[in-house]
Amino acid sequence: MVTIPYEVNIPYAVLETTDGHVQSFKEKPTYTYYSNGGIYLMKREVLKYLPKESYFDTTDLMEKLLAEGCKVLSYPLAGYWLDVGKHEDFEKAQKDILQIKF
Repeated sequence: MVTIPYEVNIPYAVLETTDGHVQSFKEKPTYTYYSNGGIYLMKREVLKYLPKESYFDTTDLMEKLLAEGCKVLSYPLAGYWLDVGKHEDFEKAQKDILQIKF
């Protein structure tokens, strides 16, 4: 699964506590999370996990593979990526592609 790194900057200290006792203290941390980029590369054997004759979204497939103990790998993308789920984002992508030098 291609993943998109997304950084969250916390402008204050973050504490971890247990029963009111401070366990750790991180001043203004930055956390990196990875979002689903919607691009997948799969081996043919994954097809056996797809139900026949019914709709099954790719995210449903990823959840099923994880539940079955299958290996699902993350490939962070360092280059250009844009979610085109909204019409205005799709239009932006059409303009952006004209400017990208491959």
